[in-house]
Amino acid sequence: MPASPDQNDDSKLVVCKLGGSLLSLPGLAERIESVLEEQGRSRSLLVVGGGAAADIVRRWSRQFCLSEETAHQLALEAMAFNAALVVRLLPQSVLVFDDSEIEPAWREGLIPIVHPPRVLADLEARSNLPLPHTWDAASDTIAGWIAAMMDAQKLVLMKSTDRPGRFWREAANDGAVDAHFPVVAQHVRSIEWINLRAGSGDR
Repeated sequence: MPASPDQNDDSKLVVCKLGGSLLSLPGLAERIESVLEEQGRSRSLLVVGGGAAADIVRRWSRQFCLSEETAHQLALEAMAFNAALVVRLLPQSVLVFDDSEIEPAWREGLIPIVHPPRVLADLEARSNLPLPHTWDAASDTIAGWIAAMMDAQKLVLMKSTDRPGRFWREAANDGAVDAHFPVVAQHVRSIEWINLRAGSGDR
């Protein structure tokens, strides 16, 4: 399993996942910055969800009877589309295309934002943790999988709602996370849920 970039005991990688539904949130850039500062901005890695762009892919998948692999790759491109927006909203950020670019971004004081198609292709080539290429493994699972692969200290889920229930299976049944997330969550050290619309957090 790939190690996270140059970690030490005092400064561990934190993967922060921004839900795609939050892209319509007023003051989004400031809210993201606030979360990253709380988590230790200098060692944060941002993953942006697919949101409405991924919903279009879901409709295409049904309309055109796309294969699961094709739909998966298009959904990753939807996440990349949203990441391209967020990198423009956050002046001190940069898209990263493989994990070797994360540490240089930190050294320059930048927030690395994952380009999912490229980063996943790079990590999956070295992975011993399966990542299903289905709708059951959407952006929450992808962020969790990245956190597990890179041995992150924590995964932070920035969401539009409060966390439903105590267990991840409850959240999946409620549709608050995707169906495969409870599986990948077992491989993540720590997970924090933040309702970004309410500005409250729940570990």
